[in-house]
Amino acid sequence: MDEPENPATDRVRRELARLARDESSAEEVPPDVSARIGAALRHAPAHTARVPLSRARVMALVVGLIAVVAAAVIGTAVLARKPQSPFSDHGPTAEHITVSRTSATPGQSARP
Repeated sequence: MDEPENPATDRVRRELARLARDESSAEEVPPDVSARIGAALRHAPAHTARVPLSRARVMALVVGLIAVVAAAVIGTAVLARKPQSPFSDHGPTAEHITVSRTSATPGQSARP
């Protein structure tokens, strides 16, 4: 093990080793008890046994994965494209707006 040893872990290991050597700490387990325990463990379902996924869950998983891939592609495309400057749109300017002049006679309004 590469990690430094924990003093509590070392103490537990020492105690377990001491108990393994001490024959007076516990009686020997009868063979029929060991056989029954072994048989029960062999016939019990494994903790890793899983129920197969239903068709609906598989479809939901596929749709979710497609959504994640689409989000990644769209996000990458948005981040990779050159942003347009908000000032790059040359809408109407003073140079392009024309106003027709009307000559007004004194005393008359310039409006028709």
